[in-house]
Amino acid sequence: MQKLRSYSFTIFAALLISLFLAAAISSAADSTPVEAAKTEVTGKDTSMIDLFKTGGPLMYPLALCSFAVIGLIVYHIMELTKKKFVPEDQLIELRKLMYNHDTQSAYAYCDQNPSFLTNSFSAGVLRLKNDMPGKGVPFAEAAMNEAIDSQETKMNFWMNMISVIAAISPMIGLLGTVSGMIKAFQKIGMGGMGKPEQLAGNIGEALITTATGLVVGIPAMLAFYLFRGKFDSLISNVTDSLTELIDLYTGENVARQMYEAKFPTTPPAAPSAGTQQKQ
Repeated sequence: MQKLRSYSFTIFAALLISLFLAAAISSAADSTPVEAAKTEVTGKDTSMIDLFKTGGPLMYPLALCSFAVIGLIVYHIMELTKKKFVPEDQLIELRKLMYNHDTQSAYAYCDQNPSFLTNSFSAGVLRLKNDMPGKGVPFAEAAMNEAIDSQETKMNFWMNMISVIAAISPMIGLLGTVSGMIKAFQKIGMGGMGKPEQLAGNIGEALITTATGLVVGIPAMLAFYLFRGKFDSLISNVTDSLTELIDLYTGENVARQMYEAKFPTTPPAAPSAGTQQKQ
């Protein structure tokens, strides 16, 4: 059920962002009246390359932003999965080791099987034994929380890049709008008011850069909030799993009883009567 929800989220996010990009690009291509007028006059269709050239030099950073957003979206779809954060097979093995109080084997297993869960758990598992100062459950939990924060910071860097692109793309588009309108007014000042064809390129630059900035920025912002929600959910799963493993070791709460109910252990065989008499 958990895997089905993860796959459903990934498919939904990819489809939603893809549909929005397709609709936005189509709308941008159809919403440039200057280019439409030129098409009617020349009888030639306007291609995406023509629109790119009309948009001026600011289309290059916008194109770079679009490629970066696509790459980051693909990266987060692949990384933000429960298999990468809380692999079920690793959790089962760690439960068994913690039930048996085998912290050394648990540490070795985490070292050999890196994931978000094992990287966090290995930071504090050897501190669970309260046999000297600086060890014990509070110290182990603090070390695990620090490991979670460290990994979360690394993931947040790339996720925040999506937010940065979502913020600057419309601003770059707005800069293109201002640039195009300045050039248009300069031509009007030089006597081009009665010749709209001289203003077409500058007005086209103003409209196309604005549309492109929004086409890049809106899906990026949508992707950021979708991934942020998914990331917070996965971090919560990691925290719950670590709490369960610690409870299995300490015997607190009901984790140990639930484990025994799910995996009943065979009690050691009682000594026979003959053995007791010999002793």
